[in-house]
Amino acid sequence: LQSIFDLDILATNIMKFLLLSILLLVNIVFSLQAQQKVNGYSVNEDENPFRQNRAACTTKTACTAKGGTCRKKKKNCTGLYVQVSQGCSSGCQCCIPDCTTSTSTCPSGFTLTNSQCLSFQTSSATWSNAQLACQRLGGRLAKAKDTSTLATYLQTNYAGQNFWMGASDSHSEGEWLWTSGGTVDSGIWYSGEPNNAGGGSGEDCMLWWGSDIYGYIDEPCTESFNYICEADLA
Repeated sequence: LQSIFDLDILATNIMKFLLLSILLLVNIVFSLQAQQKVNGYSVNEDENPFRQNRAACTTKTACTAKGGTCRKKKKNCTGLYVQVSQGCSSGCQCCIPDCTTSTSTCPSGFTLTNSQCLSFQTSSATWSNAQLACQRLGGRLAKAKDTSTLATYLQTNYAGQNFWMGASDSHSEGEWLWTSGGTVDSGIWYSGEPNNAGGGSGEDCMLWWGSDIYGYIDEPCTESFNYICEADLA
């Protein structure tokens, strides 16, 4: 009889231990979720360390010092800057909130990306039709304001895809101008570009070529590709 009594006590203690362990684990989970918030931004479930077979992004000081947090590279930093060069664990990028203004926002359909309101359109169109489509959205074909940062963003989030940009020399051969105004810096082009491979006025429009070389090239405006629209901050 004493043995049965002792077993009951042991079973009760084991149940208490298991219950306390579960409560402790739940508390840890909620604590980690609270710590994942940086400037009002929460890490999504793909980055949750409790998701099985998912390597969590480790946010480093170099990223948090700028008010950012690390996210998986396959995820866009919607409404945020992307600072890939900042310290994050492998396979992750540092997303930093835009601080250019506290009141400005992007129009509907556009996302603040690298200090620009951009909309990445993945339906093919000729350069002229892409420009018209952007105008219908309230914008224009995009200008590469920060060429290296935008290039990194495209490589990270749209690898293997090509996009029309808002520059052309169709008005005067060799004089490349942005549709938003201003001359295209000659240093923006991929090595050997623009080469006007078609001769004459064969290649008059700027394209981001992400299929292999990752750079800006000139292409015939009648070809159909994805395109990037840009709008002004509201």
